[in-house]
Amino acid sequence: MKYVRCTLRFSESMIHPVHQCITEDDAMVKDQLLHGNRTNEMDTFLFYVEGGMDTYASALDRTPQIREYELTPIARAATGTDNEEFYAYVKQEPSETDEQLFDAFTSDGVIVVPPIDFLGDGTAKLTVLGEPAALSSVLDVVPDGVHVDVDRIGEYDRHDGVFEPDVTDRQYEALVTAFETGYYELPRQGSLEEIAREMGCSTATASEHLRKAERKIIERFVVYTTQ
Repeated sequence: MKYVRCTLRFSESMIHPVHQCITEDDAMVKDQLLHGNRTNEMDTFLFYVEGGMDTYASALDRTPQIREYELTPIARAATGTDNEEFYAYVKQEPSETDEQLFDAFTSDGVIVVPPIDFLGDGTAKLTVLGEPAALSSVLDVVPDGVHVDVDRIGEYDRHDGVFEPDVTDRQYEALVTAFETGYYELPRQGSLEEIAREMGCSTATASEHLRKAERKIIERFVVYTTQ
């Protein structure tokens, strides 16, 4: 079974208000759509969210189509991260924009494989599998205002995403710079100061980019290898 790994880039008019909040507020990192149920009258979704819970709740409160939600925090000791993490159970009235986008990816012959990652750079990443002709048709009917980048095409395997941790461009730059300077050699040759100098940022910022990128890689590896 073939699959396509895609990155969606939204115009201002197409991006969901809650996703917009994730792109604009430094307290937010990402949310992942884990499961969903759609009817003509109401959409019901379960998200995993990384970022400020109060900030996310405010974004939900400001979005008119949201009818009901419940946020459940995840203990930080269980996740090993300094960021707030929680589940969001959300019920919303479907908008025309949402209908157009979901219809494109729920056409005959294709399946969207969760999760769908909504990231802080305003993009969303998802995996779609199905028959080659159907996959091609999906990319042709994505609504105006949403640009699709095809990141990978191949034969589907549930472990294919293990090395796709969705790091930001800056985090990726930090990893590459660290590798090239010998930061990961044994014994270590490069330093955070050298990485920061190459990136043109402070040592603290370089360290933060590295820690976040490393955590995403380890998290993705553990998730995919323990399923």
